[in-house]
Amino acid sequence: MWLVHRGGFAAARVLHAGMPGAEGVENLPEGKCRVKLEHGGETLDVDEEDVEKVNLVFLWVIPIVYWNINGEG
Repeated sequence: MWLVHRGGFAAARVLHAGMPGAEGVENLPEGKCRVKLEHGGETLDVDEEDVEKVNLVFLWVIPIVYWNINGEG
């Protein structure tokens, strides 16, 4: 998932009940969700509208592009 913020986007994971760090997530107000940032591991309660799904095909292509650019493939 991407967390949209003032500075751009940050990779994050939405935490659901039963996951580590998700204690009390079921008590969040309507329209809020809890995310864990991939870089640094910070846990934040954010508006659901600020979370966007990642294009998984794009992430799959990144290593191929890297290898081709660096002559590794």
